[in-house]
Amino acid sequence: HVAALGVLGGERGDLAFDHAARADQLQRPPLHGRHLHAGAIALARAVQQLAGATSARSGVDVTTDIGYPQSNPVDPMVFAVARELVSNVVRQSRATRASVTLRAVDGVCQLDVADDGVGMSNADATQRLRQGHIGLASQRARIEAAGGSLSVVPTPVGTRLRVRVPMARPV
Repeated sequence: HVAALGVLGGERGDLAFDHAARADQLQRPPLHGRHLHAGAIALARAVQQLAGATSARSGVDVTTDIGYPQSNPVDPMVFAVARELVSNVVRQSRATRASVTLRAVDGVCQLDVADDGVGMSNADATQRLRQGHIGLASQRARIEAAGGSLSVVPTPVGTRLRVRVPMARPV
């Protein structure tokens, strides 16, 4: 499924995910005394690399909080969505700080991207779509096609977007 990233766009993000997956196949470091599957480590590292590269390039301090213990077929889509949401933070929010949280909770992959920028509501997202900005709408369509949801979580400062996608059962 890592190869599917090429279809989802963003050559640099695809390379980060591919490099992390290859590195993890060569060495699987323990985390809290356990070895993790290469895909989950690849997703975690790819998200961490995305945050680090975005911080260095943009000046927005992007932190991560990741608790994602196993790989899943939704990982490439989740990374593509994370890449788009973090890019939106840099391009549109005027934020100085952002965070990316990735969790697996009760069979659901949950990705939160939050920032301390100008903020956005569901109405703002609808207005941007009317203006021809399709990035968020295309991510929402991708997520909903996988049985998930993308929502704007009310917050007093900035924006918090929450993505929830059911994880595929292992075969």
